[in-house]
Amino acid sequence: MTHEQIPAVSLDMADHHFGAVLRDGAAEFGALELRDMAALRVHAAHVEARLAAFFAGDEAGGRRADGPAGHRDRGWTRHRDDDGGLGFERIGLARFDDPRQARAAGVADRYLPLFQDVNAWPGEPLRGVVQRYRDVAVEMSGVLLGRLTRAWGMPRGALSGDGPDHTHLALTQYYPRADVSPDDPAFAARRDRSLFTLFTENGEPDCLRIERADGAWLTYRPKPNAVLLVFGTTAENRTGGLVRACRYQVLPPRRITRVSTEVSYLPSLAAPARDGAAETVGDVLLEAMSTSLP
Repeated sequence: MTHEQIPAVSLDMADHHFGAVLRDGAAEFGALELRDMAALRVHAAHVEARLAAFFAGDEAGGRRADGPAGHRDRGWTRHRDDDGGLGFERIGLARFDDPRQARAAGVADRYLPLFQDVNAWPGEPLRGVVQRYRDVAVEMSGVLLGRLTRAWGMPRGALSGDGPDHTHLALTQYYPRADVSPDDPAFAARRDRSLFTLFTENGEPDCLRIERADGAWLTYRPKPNAVLLVFGTTAENRTGGLVRACRYQVLPPRRITRVSTEVSYLPSLAAPARDGAAETVGDVLLEAMSTSLP
């Protein structure tokens, strides 16, 4: 199975065509391939180059960069299996570095615990290239939100919610080549809690598996200048089931080191988790804070 089975769109596609492809992708895979994403791919390549340079210098110095204790998707963290044989590095850059920044931007006090683990970085040049990638991805996400709401006949802001407290998270994961089974818990299949997540993958062509609605799995092979969009459970809830939350699995690299860079986008934290519900998006994240953000 190949990437040709995942419906593909571009952001300048006519509304009626975009909507038709969206319906197929959202129902069958909970995913779309976004074409003509050269700008985002360029920034992803910058992240990959900066990471390679950082690790070359780090390993030459006989040390590794250990992040602070705290949230596994905030700041800089290191992951090893019990035997030390599998290692991959995760860099997480959230919208706000700490609760003080979040409060200044208008986030309600009840949601400030989501930002309690301060972002920490092994070097500002590395943070800078990831931040530039994130900024471009968030800008594209705004355009994408407009296309999605029009395609589904929703009023403006129906998906993102009102208010300044939407959140997003950039994750960059550096996977060294390793002989590891896809069944390793580090590569377990998952569904994101985001509205959607944008993936760029540099490295091996067979990088992700995506589950279809019938339970079969396909291997995703990205095309040049393409980005994978996967819908999360927030999208499934807020569209009343028009979207199926994508279940996917990142595959361990077999032949070469791979860099996976993603941006997860969430609506306003104060927005209802689903139509008519008292529980908000922020409430759902607070409940799950012990595992991941978002």
